[in-house]
Amino acid sequence: MADSEASAGTLGTVDEAASRNSRWDRVRPPIYRGLPYIRILLIFATMFLYRSVRTSGRAQEALFNDWLTYAIVVLGFYFVFGLAGQFAFSQAAIFGLGAYASAWATHNPDHPLVYGPIAAVIVCLAVALVFAVIMQRTEHFYFAVGTLGLQNIVILIVSKWKGFTHGSGGQALNIRPLSLFGTKFATEYRVFEFLVVALVILMIMAAFIERSPVRREAIANRDQTVVSRTLGLPTLLNRITMFMLGSFFAALAGALYVHRSSSVTPESFGVGLGLFVFLMMILGGIGSVWGALLGSWFYVYANDKITNAKTSIGGHELREFRPIIFGIILILVMITLPDGIIGLGSKIRRV
Repeated sequence: MADSEASAGTLGTVDEAASRNSRWDRVRPPIYRGLPYIRILLIFATMFLYRSVRTSGRAQEALFNDWLTYAIVVLGFYFVFGLAGQFAFSQAAIFGLGAYASAWATHNPDHPLVYGPIAAVIVCLAVALVFAVIMQRTEHFYFAVGTLGLQNIVILIVSKWKGFTHGSGGQALNIRPLSLFGTKFATEYRVFEFLVVALVILMIMAAFIERSPVRREAIANRDQTVVSRTLGLPTLLNRITMFMLGSFFAALAGALYVHRSSSVTPESFGVGLGLFVFLMMILGGIGSVWGALLGSWFYVYANDKITNAKTSIGGHELREFRPIIFGIILILVMITLPDGIIGLGSKIRRV
């Protein structure tokens, strides 16, 4: 009798533990479920295979690399806008500043190429820190206006400062190609190999941040600022951290972009690109790091199709209507897919 009671007690304990575990699986946030790091590696391995088998021609190879570059920019913007809720139009300017800083640091042929990304990160983080501290008391609309000012200041500086750009009108020419430990990445395919490894590392870093308390604090500060301050959360520090984190990603993307392109002009990083970064984030989905990847993919390939289309409307080429087309797409996505393209997965699962 005692043995049976002990056995029943043991089974009861096991059942209770299993029940608690299953209950925890149901209530814990999706970001803590599964194996995100393995998922990242599998997805990028599939991308690598697809790129190697299906992409042919220099134009298509360059387009694929554009996607990976913009994905890094938008991934950084996810932390600024998606998590922290800061309406920042300056992501394109930081992207451009990182490009120019990297070109400036490697202008001397005796300097190793690694100086470029390091200089880009240092310069961009310094600018982001100073700006975030100055704008610490502003929120929403006023912060967005401030970032527009930062955008214009950066473009004006790189357009006029010849000592920084080593060219007239902001043009930086004859920039050294990507290289690592003496290996040059001169072709688009070799650049792709470099970019995909860099993006995998940054995605793993993003997944690590997603699984840390920083994400919860950023969301709390975004949705309930007063409550967060009352609970003693470092709201100001969190906002500055998110803004600098987004600038870090943009700086690295700028360094990779400029050494891949070998030349750069200020027009490549204007307000238009800042708006399109917003578009990419919203199209992909502001609630997930994968939204950055999907949104940038959609924009890069849709933009290419529109730009190279032979269709004419009323005597005007289709590319002249590009802003209108993307505006319509954005409105339709916000109405039908408020969670972005990434939200299609959850909709399909519910069906």
